[in-house]
Amino acid sequence: MVIGITGSIASGKSLVTNYLRTKGYKVIDSDKIAHSILDMPTVKAQIYETFAVDNRAALSKIVFNDKAQLEKLNAIMKPLIIDKLKKEMQKRHEKIYFVDAPVLYEMNLQYMFDKVLVVYVDKEAQIVRLMRRDLISREYAIKKISMQIDIESKKELSDFVIDNSQDKDMTYKQIDEILRRLLNEI
Repeated sequence: MVIGITGSIASGKSLVTNYLRTKGYKVIDSDKIAHSILDMPTVKAQIYETFAVDNRAALSKIVFNDKAQLEKLNAIMKPLIIDKLKKEMQKRHEKIYFVDAPVLYEMNLQYMFDKVLVVYVDKEAQIVRLMRRDLISREYAIKKISMQIDIESKKELSDFVIDNSQDKDMTYKQIDEILRRLLNEI
């Protein structure tokens, strides 16, 4: 059974995936896949041709300020990410494993998973966490958050919700309960 993990930026997906790893579960990281694709010479050339930038920081500023530019980047990246993700998934033989896919719904990848788990925090907590994590202004944090599907919508679309607004122990208890339910399904 393959479980997609999503959420919005700064919702706490890393806390969840790190905990799953400590419990012995395999987690495929789609961001790492995307970064490896960004390092491919052919992709670098295509990005430079499209955006006239040659580094991730400059690219990030462009795509997080203009949805049309983000769509251009997704047109380049999405087929490559899906292909590499499918190859990684085919290697898995565990009864349950997870795929950390922050933009699962934005890229319409839900068809690839048996279940989807969303890591949830309210919008204000998300803004504060993002500002603190990335050392950015409130305005820029809100802009980055607005480039993704609203967390409330993701919550409604998902099979499982982990509310990560409280302390780590509460988050871990929710993960353990979801694991128990998943193990009962297989």
